[in-house]
Amino acid sequence: MNKRISFDKIDLILLCYVALLFGFWCFLLRGYPLGVTLDDGWIHLSFARNLSYYHVWSINPSEGVSGGSSSILWVLLLAVGYLFTDNGVLLSYFYNFLLLLGLVYLLRRLLEEVYPSYRVGKVILGCFLIISAGNLFWFAFSGMETLLLIVFGLSCIYFASHRKIFLSSVFSFLISLVRPEGIILALIVGFSVRRRSKDFWWIFASGVSGFCLMCFCNYCFTGTMLPSTLIGRRWIIGVPMSAELNPLRVVSNFFYIVGVWCYRLLEFTFGQALLYRVFGSVWLSWVISGMCGIVCAVGFVRYLIMMKFMMRDLFVWSILSIFAYSVMMPTRGHGGRYQGMIVVFAMLCFVLGVEYVWRIKKVDWRNFVRVVIVFLVLASLSSNYVWFRITGMSMVHLDRVHISAARWISENTPADAKVAGFDIGALSYFGGREVIDLGGLIDPEAGRAMYEGKSVEYMESKGANYLEMIFPYTEPDVYMKELGLNRLARGGRLRLLKEFHIDILEPYWPGEAERLLTNTIKVYKVQ
Repeated sequence: MNKRISFDKIDLILLCYVALLFGFWCFLLRGYPLGVTLDDGWIHLSFARNLSYYHVWSINPSEGVSGGSSSILWVLLLAVGYLFTDNGVLLSYFYNFLLLLGLVYLLRRLLEEVYPSYRVGKVILGCFLIISAGNLFWFAFSGMETLLLIVFGLSCIYFASHRKIFLSSVFSFLISLVRPEGIILALIVGFSVRRRSKDFWWIFASGVSGFCLMCFCNYCFTGTMLPSTLIGRRWIIGVPMSAELNPLRVVSNFFYIVGVWCYRLLEFTFGQALLYRVFGSVWLSWVISGMCGIVCAVGFVRYLIMMKFMMRDLFVWSILSIFAYSVMMPTRGHGGRYQGMIVVFAMLCFVLGVEYVWRIKKVDWRNFVRVVIVFLVLASLSSNYVWFRITGMSMVHLDRVHISAARWISENTPADAKVAGFDIGALSYFGGREVIDLGGLIDPEAGRAMYEGKSVEYMESKGANYLEMIFPYTEPDVYMKELGLNRLARGGRLRLLKEFHIDILEPYWPGEAERLLTNTIKVYKVQ
């Protein structure tokens, strides 16, 4: 018999909590420049705006089908929104706000697998704690598709657990259009219902159909099956252009990504970054966040013991997602946006760990333990402040460097200028000029040129007469050297026109600069 899908006053309470927390973030961010936290978010908005206004799938409104996006469905949703408003930033906020509401509804159902329905208080408190992870709200302001992937993935799992196979199949189809690795979840959920062969084939075939459609679209856009972003990102992290097939390297990459996630959770989610700023003590901040990590580890063991349908699929999804990136792109990513479901999984483990330690009754000092647990919960909730700071400073960074450079180009170059750039999101959205991708984010030809050391030839073949180049804080000339652009500079073929800079002071807050710490952009005339 099918289980009933319901909505009650508990859901209303949780939705109101998320709405208030999101509204509070918006209120605090009113003093920051309106924008998204990643340059990649501006790429999605550029594609969506051009699709809606000019009916072309391109980062440049003057071109036809040109360039690939890492998320076809996210671009389509944004393009629909552009029919009603020309403010793409607020549009992305609105969509992600709705996704946060959907996420808290699904989290309640996930927690009800852990706690019986009569333990409503534990379900509510667990949802409060999970949704309070600041990283989830950072996703909402990033302009990216991360929350869409999480919510559609959990929806696929949820409807399958309730024997709503048609709805589960719909989300199985859609999630591969959100990101190509969505096919992983279609396989996981399909095998979860494998005893009902008809249900398995519905979910499996839907996921494969979505993946094939994604591959077909990408082939039409770029001539490659998978998003060209993979080539560009693999070059940045210094790995070969093709997927990693050496089993030992894959295992090494897997544990590297797991280790990075553990470090990130301790630093950002469990309070180390904030505690260090407050107390000025490295060891104390790591001890406290480390205790949160131990509680999370306890919860992880309980998670493995108590796993039911939704819990099992979320766990396998998280593990296989890490494995997929170990093969395709072994990177820590930007703020965890490549594997956002792991934030939900880790916070659920933390909830289980807190609940278990809280009810220890075999020791006389249990009240002391409970005080410590309350303190650790507060430390984890401090991630909201840390991630708010990251969000605000990222917006300031992009506004003063990337967006300012793009606007200067719009005002000071001819209308028919062709501008090559490594970070092309803000450049395309605000620059108003034809953009040439040097970083391989939307054009696989640019990615291959980077690997072959022919970026200069690629840029010249595209007719670039201006260059907007990033200069990372840690090693300013690294990309000029690796792309061979320094040859043009030495030959007098690059004339500096304008420089945009933001100071990065040490010790800096996480998020005051991007991962590459790109605090300078220079605009050149190519002669």
